[in-house]
Amino acid sequence: MRIILTLRDSLYTWVDLSLLSSVADRLTELDSDPLMSDLRLRYGRELIPIDILFDVQFEQEEDPMLVLQGDCSLAMGIGAGMTKGSIWVQGDAGPGLAEEIKGGSIRVSGQVKGECCDFMRNGFVLIEGKVDGELCRCMRRGLVVVEKMHESVIGRNMLGGTVVVSKELGPDVRIGPCMDRGSMIFPSGVDIPDDFYMTEKLPSSFVQLIFEEIRKRDIPLQSSWQQVLFQRYRGARSGLGKAEIFVAEKLG
Repeated sequence: MRIILTLRDSLYTWVDLSLLSSVADRLTELDSDPLMSDLRLRYGRELIPIDILFDVQFEQEEDPMLVLQGDCSLAMGIGAGMTKGSIWVQGDAGPGLAEEIKGGSIRVSGQVKGECCDFMRNGFVLIEGKVDGELCRCMRRGLVVVEKMHESVIGRNMLGGTVVVSKELGPDVRIGPCMDRGSMIFPSGVDIPDDFYMTEKLPSSFVQLIFEEIRKRDIPLQSSWQQVLFQRYRGARSGLGKAEIFVAEKLG
């Protein structure tokens, strides 16, 4: 079953959508109306029925998924704590996206305005736009693919998992403070802080296992990444020193 939630009007204050994680988790087990009309959401200081905010539609699809349509930049906690579900945000998302996610997948076809993937335990997150807040703080496992990131921090106190920034990482992003383990893959031109030390250059085949996992999900990567070398860094010195960063070599 696929549930499509379309915002009736623009949000004027914060709404907590973390309760929808349990709905997404149960979609593989449902073959009828999951009583969405009984669900109450915290909207500002009020608890309101979900169908006041969203038009709720049901489709019988082989690929179970919860779809959110509209500008959800004031929606907090999308996918928080999810264990096996699938969520597609067809627009912008708010802070707390994929917080403490333990499995499943989340796709955002827009920007994330606030912190996301903090304390991530497993699963897959794709953000097809820019992240405008801290990313992957204390992440343990899983795979996160982001197109662009500016300002804020990536991988603070990271304990495992993989983060890929596929197109653009701004020079104002603080990279991996106190990062213990895990890996990051960045496009060319990224300056790595002194907390990490340069090691050898490696062919792209070294990271092909990660790329293959991304390709399985029909996510395009830069074509040049199939031919270039990747400069490898180890660190962080402020952590355990067992983390890795790979930066694509600039062609030409």
